[in-house]
Amino acid sequence: MLSVKARTVAASAATLRSLASDADYVSSVLKTIDGPVVLVGHSYGGAVITNAAVNDNVKALVYIAAFAPDEGESLIQPVTMNPGSEIGPDALIPRPYPLPDGSQGTDLYLTQEAVATAFAGDLPRKVTDRMYATQRPFDQHLRSTGERPASSARGLHHTALISSDVERTVRFYQDLLGFPLTELIENRDYTGSSHFFFDIGNGNLLAFFDFPGLDLTPYREVLGGLHHVAISMEPSRWHEIVQRFDQAGIDYVLHNDVSVYLTDPDGARIELIADPLGEMYGHEVL
Repeated sequence: MLSVKARTVAASAATLRSLASDADYVSSVLKTIDGPVVLVGHSYGGAVITNAAVNDNVKALVYIAAFAPDEGESLIQPVTMNPGSEIGPDALIPRPYPLPDGSQGTDLYLTQEAVATAFAGDLPRKVTDRMYATQRPFDQHLRSTGERPASSARGLHHTALISSDVERTVRFYQDLLGFPLTELIENRDYTGSSHFFFDIGNGNLLAFFDFPGLDLTPYREVLGGLHHVAISMEPSRWHEIVQRFDQAGIDYVLHNDVSVYLTDPDGARIELIADPLGEMYGHEVL
């Protein structure tokens, strides 16, 4: 109907992995549209447009049988706030799926009956059966910012790696990467071993042990072992450090225009990322 009235219409996708990521995605789509925008949301889409309407070109929000949550209110609250809600544990089908790190997530699907009664009660059964078969799931564990509890931690105190040569490690991290050496003390657990620390910003430390005299094998991936350490840098410093690699003949892999991977002298993988803390490749992760 809007197209007939000479209005430009765009239907943005929703990943349904979290409200925050869906809102961020829709907001990024809005940045590509010139002129004033009216955002329209139905059902869960109402919560998405509520959080996505941060662009100056958004002039109005339209809710069609949609959620319009208050600040800090989770989606489950309006669903369950009144007795007799038809969305509950009995209306959901959990289906596990593998995550990239090898762990497991859980998607939630509405049962066939719940789609017909609670989700689309005004439609013929043959239509709701098709909707049941083609529905997109919600992730069970991901929560939007307003739904997550505060972390019990204050932050990462330090990450400890192993060095085979203290002086070589200091040259790499302090002289090449620009992480100042802040302390070098004796390792209390192993006579003759050093424990030393580099400042990686924001009150965080990268620490090392050396174990002279021990027959340590080269780095390799093992369960419970380190995959890589990712350290955030200001974009200008990031570009400066990457140029140092070329000048010093250091091998590295440029993942994209904000991320570079390299290995330290003992084979530990380091990622330097120009995204701010809490963001990764342009997406908010915190």
